[in-house]
Amino acid sequence: MFKRLLYIFIFLCVSIISFSQDPTFSQFYANSLYLAPSFAGATEEARLSFNYRNQWPLISNIYNTYSISYDQAFDKINSGMGILVTHDIAGSGNLSTTNIGFLYSYDIKINNQWHVRPGVHFKYRYLGLDINKLIFGSQVPGNTPTPYPPVFEPVGDIDFASSAVAFDDNIWIGFSADHLFTPTQSFYTTDSHLPIKYNLFGGFQIIPKTRLIQRYYDNIAVAFNFQKQGEFYQSDIGL
Repeated sequence: MFKRLLYIFIFLCVSIISFSQDPTFSQFYANSLYLAPSFAGATEEARLSFNYRNQWPLISNIYNTYSISYDQAFDKINSGMGILVTHDIAGSGNLSTTNIGFLYSYDIKINNQWHVRPGVHFKYRYLGLDINKLIFGSQVPGNTPTPYPPVFEPVGDIDFASSAVAFDDNIWIGFSADHLFTPTQSFYTTDSHLPIKYNLFGGFQIIPKTRLIQRYYDNIAVAFNFQKQGEFYQSDIGL
């Protein structure tokens, strides 16, 4: 009994000082629209992408993230457009975050080699929770029981992201800022906001795109991503 109360007390203390962060895909270059809206329409043809992330799979009901996107280039107006939907579920209470957004990018030709591609991302953010699956202190044996959980309403808010990428045939570097509208992340107060997330990313090709067999191509590149959100930092590099 004492251990259970101690765990609840520690959990509440940690919750008071914690900050929420976005889910991160380890293969960030495989989910380019999630990384920056500047990549919308960056391919020669239409692109449909699915991504799934399961953190700590040996522990049930922890973190599962789903992402689906579609984007296409419009060469006549030097633009790219896309749609990105992400859904994140965390914990036994099925705390969920859903984002549905529209992305737009515009290609600016600097010279025969270099381009700059700014992009924007407008999205709607929705927070949900199955509160009946949670256990509150009053439900612990020895405390006064309560027949109903605290009253709450799902939270909807709008959000905005912006980015820019400079690139040539072999090198690219970019910067993005997400949650510029710092949407609400609490069911009970409007004073809790999601902090802005900053990403600095880039890469270069070690072996340029070359023809291997008939119509198939291959290349080798190094990519990096440095991000900061609130008090947290993370650096990734991939090949």
